[in-house]
Formats: sequence, C-alpha cells, structure tokens
Amino acid sequence: MAVLAAVRACYFREKDGTMSSLEISSAADVAGAAAGRATVEASMIPAITANKTTSKALYALFFVSGIPALLYQIVWQRSLFAIYGVNVQSVTIVVTAFMLGLGLGSLGGGALSKRLSALLPAFGVIELATAVYGLCSLHIFHWAAVFSAGAGPLATGVMSLALLLLPTMLMGSTLPLLVTHTVRENRNVGASVGALYAVNTLGSAAACFAAGMFVMWTFGQSGSVRLAAVLNAIVGASALIWHFRTRAQRKHELGVEVVANDCDQDGVALRLPVAMALVAVSGVIALAYEIIWYHLFAYVTGTWAKS
Repeated sequence: MAVLAAVRACYFREKDGTMSSLEISSAADVAGAAAGRATVEASMIPAITANKTTSKALYALFFVSGIPALLYQIVWQRSLFAIYGVNVQSVTIVVTAFMLGLGLGSLGGGALSKRLSALLPAFGVIELATAVYGLCSLHIFHWAAVFSAGAGPLATGVMSLALLLLPTMLMGSTLPLLVTHTVRENRNVGASVGALYAVNTLGSAAACFAAGMFVMWTFGQSGSVRLAAVLNAIVGASALIWHFRTRAQRKHELGVEVVANDCDQDGVALRLPVAMALVAVSGVIALAYEIIWYHLFAYVTGTWAKS
C-alpha cells in the first residue's frame, strides 16, 4: 500500500508539472524500502514454520517427560513405606520431598537458563541423569532402609528427604530451561509457560492412571522404575540429538533478549511479593487437599496402588 500511495502521489504531481527529482528519488526510496521489507517478511516464513514444528516436538518430549515423574513418585512412595510403614506421615514426607525438590530445582533451572545459551543439551543431560538415578533408586532405598533400621522418626524423615531431593531437583529444573528455550523462539512467555506446564501435567496424569490400572500390576516396582528410566533416557537422547542436528539453524538465535509486552495501563498489576504469597497459599491448600484425600481413600483402599 505504501508503494501504491507513493506512485499515485508521484503520478498526480508529475501530471501537474510539480514533480521534482528529489521527490522522484524519495518515492523510489519508499518503494525500495517496502520491497525490501516484503522480502524480509517472506524470508521469515520458513523460520516461523520451523519454530512451530520445533515447539510441537518439544511439547511432545515434555509430555513424555511427565510420565516417569509420576511413576517414580508412586514407586518410591511404596518403597519408602518399608521405612515408615503405611500411614499418613509417610505420604506427607514423600509429597513434601517431591514439592521441595521441584521448587528448589525450578530455582536452579531458572538461574541456569540465564547462564547458558544452548538449553536443549542441559535438558537432555538432566533427563539422562534422572534416568541413571531412577535405575539405581530402589537399591539406594534398600540400603537406606537397612542403614536406618531402628532409627527414630526424625532420622528416617531426614533420610527420606535426602534420598528424594536430588532426583526431584533434577525434574524441577527442566521446566524453566524449556520455557526459556521456547520463549526465545516464539517470544511469548505466557504461551510458553502455559503450554509446557499443561503437556507435562497431562503426561503425569496419564502416567498416574496407567500406573494404577496396569503398569504396577504388570511390571511391579522394579519394572515400573526401569520403564520410567527408559522414558527419561529416550527424552534425554532425543533432546541431545535434536540440538546437534539443528545447531547451525540456532546460531543466529543466541543472545536474543526477551522483551515483555507492556501491561495494560488501565489494569492493576500485583506486586511480586503479593503474587508470590497468593501462589504459596494456593499451593498449601492444594497439597493439604492431596494429603487429606489420600488419608480418606486409605481407609478403603489401604496400600492399593489405585489410591
């Protein structure tokens, strides 16, 4: 449209005999700039398409990554019953360890994402490290049960927290890494966080259902842990292969800063401490519901995996 307007203006001025060489040159510059912009926009289409394809593949990987996390939680919880016995305290310790580890891991992953330019390799290595710990986890728990035999509740509680903090921190660090990676591609923080959290949660929900219905009954605790470790290894290896195959394409993306959209001036923004306090309270309520509901279901199902 800018080109047509410039040409039309030039036509009528030339018709009136008022067209100057400077105006002709300016019109030509406008036309050239518009043509250059159209060329740049056309050249961006393949990159945008590639980013959309990359995002879909990344969402698929993170969906699969959510499956072993819940398999580990179910198996590790039942394994740690050997230390605590089957009661609400053992469930509380496991859930506390998982949430604490995920929170600390998220902080660590956020700090790591600021220092690294290539985040997919970090994600892949973390998934592989989780797979290694998963394969060894039941042996480690057995050793801990023997070592802490006869210890008091405080000592066994600390032992259980220590056993679960490392793997859960690894799991928790993956979300901020992938969010930063995705934001660099689509420049949208809200869409990146929402989509990644959604697919990971859906993967965990699918794993929870599958574990209760047939995985635990078919493979047992050892087989379920091995299945989870294999899934972690597949995700980690896929991320590493994907990174090295697309490394040349990503070189121009390094160093890109994410600029947040301006907030609506008519809206009222929450201060960060207030927002964090509200989220913390909602987390307390959600986890309290989980513990209470488990306690209620335990009266009927006992140690049944479906509970």
